[in-house]
Amino acid sequence: MSANCASHDCRCETRRYWQILGLTVAIAAMEIVGGLWSGSLALLADAGHVAVDALAVAVAIGAAYAARYNGKARATGGAINAALLAVIAVFVFKEACERLTETPPIKSGEMIAFALAGLAGNWWSLKLLHRNHDHSHLTHRSLKWHLISDFLQSVGVVATGVVIHFTGWTILDPIFSAFIGIVIGRWAVKLAIDSCRELRRPR
Repeated sequence: MSANCASHDCRCETRRYWQILGLTVAIAAMEIVGGLWSGSLALLADAGHVAVDALAVAVAIGAAYAARYNGKARATGGAINAALLAVIAVFVFKEACERLTETPPIKSGEMIAFALAGLAGNWWSLKLLHRNHDHSHLTHRSLKWHLISDFLQSVGVVATGVVIHFTGWTILDPIFSAFIGIVIGRWAVKLAIDSCRELRRPR
């Protein structure tokens, strides 16, 4: 490993983040189309989650650049990402609760196909993230939580689509969405706590 890649200001780090940003935007756009086409809230929730995560990646890019001049920049970026995760959690849970009373018809085949494409894209984003040399700082950890939550949500959407396809239980779509909202909220709290501890730590 070179001396440049051993430090937090490694240029390959920000290059990976830019690649993840492009891939994340593409996944969000694709899943929005798929969610509207199939009628799946779970897929639309995943698309909204990924779209906000694209903003989180942009925040991480800014934090990575700023960290070269300000040691607290990564913690600030982590706090912003925690807030974004909290917004996603509230939105997804609210929409899921509203759909529990009236579940629209869902095209399960289309839902599964788009969810599989999103799953593949999220897996590749995680692979790109873990090519960075330093996995310990808050920028990396906050992005990791965002991308892992994307990946797990895609797995759940695929599984939900398969069950709906064979059983017709469309009520599973908002139920799974509500569960994902709770999980994302828990991760948001953990990331916020870690970021606050880092901000309070003396330089």
